[in-house]
Amino acid sequence: MPRGVLDVTRDGRGAGARAPPPALTRALATTFAVITALFMLGCFLVHEAMLAGYPTAFALFPALGFAYLALSVPLGVCYANPDDVRRDLNPLNGRDYAWLLGRTYGAFAQSKDGKVRGKDL
Repeated sequence: MPRGVLDVTRDGRGAGARAPPPALTRALATTFAVITALFMLGCFLVHEAMLAGYPTAFALFPALGFAYLALSVPLGVCYANPDDVRRDLNPLNGRDYAWLLGRTYGAFAQSKDGKVRGKDL
């Protein structure tokens, strides 16, 4: 009998899904915290520019939001598909993070339905 969408294990992961190793989970969380801190710093700087007399600086807020989301999505894909990325991946390393960005958005570009699956990485 086929398994349905609601067939999940008690921890909320899909049946048969494997949790990422603790080291990768910590690295992903730290990378996400760094990206969030940079986003907050950018918002603060744009706000200060607006207060300093540059009222059109508010136009940078959508760009900051887009960059924040664009940099965060590969971390979620990596967390959801830990078996399909390199074993030695450390997103805190700039080269590894660039590799993850390229692979994630390359998989998005090649998908026909706009979804990334682990095998596409």
